Amino acid sequence: MKSSKEWLEIDIIQLIENQVQDFLELDYKVCGALQKKEGKKKEISKIVSSFANSNGGVIVYGVNESGNLPESIDVGFDPNDITN
Repeated sequence: MKSSKEWLEIDIIQLIENQVQDFLELDYKVCGALQKKEGKKKEISKIVSSFANSNGGVIVYGVNESGNLPESIDVGFDPNDITN
C-alpha cells in the first residue's frame, strides 16, 4: 500500500469498500471529532499521544464507522467549527 501522504479520496473509498478494520495504526473518525469542544480536543490528544508512543499511525477524519469498520464518507464540516 502506498504511503498515507499519497492517499487520495479513492484510497479512502477502497478502505471502505474492502472493509479495512481500524487497528493500532489506523483510526477512523467522523468530521464531528474535530469540533471546537473540550472533550473533542482531549480525544484528539489521546489518539495522537497513543500513536506517538507506539509505531505511529494514521487518523482518517471524515469516515463514518460501525464496530471498527468503515461505512461511508462523512458529509464534511465547516472549517470554522474545527479545533485549532
